[in-house]
Amino acid sequence: NTWKEVMIEVSQSSHIVEICCAEGREDTLLAISSSIETCEKALNEYLEQKKKAFPRFYFVANQALLDILSNGNMPLRVAEYLGDVFDGIKTLHFQDGTDGRVALGH
Repeated sequence: NTWKEVMIEVSQSSHIVEICCAEGREDTLLAISSSIETCEKALNEYLEQKKKAFPRFYFVANQALLDILSNGNMPLRVAEYLGDVFDGIKTLHFQDGTDGRVALGH
């Protein structure tokens, strides 16, 4: 919320020196930076837990892992990363089967 307030204030002025030298600006930006660092640390710890639970996740970048985890129940969105996670799988083709969805690896 503080970031949004700073950005609103910045957008209303064209004098960069005034914006940068505003009373308390440095403290505000340092607080925002600290919050971001805390969030990044928590996110990296979460991703590390997922990698320990499934070691093949060590082969994908953190951004890809976030995409995999957030779309875990949507196989078509996750399929693009399967080649990074599993050797020997380039793509999967999905088709509806009589018992549900069927995936064929290539």
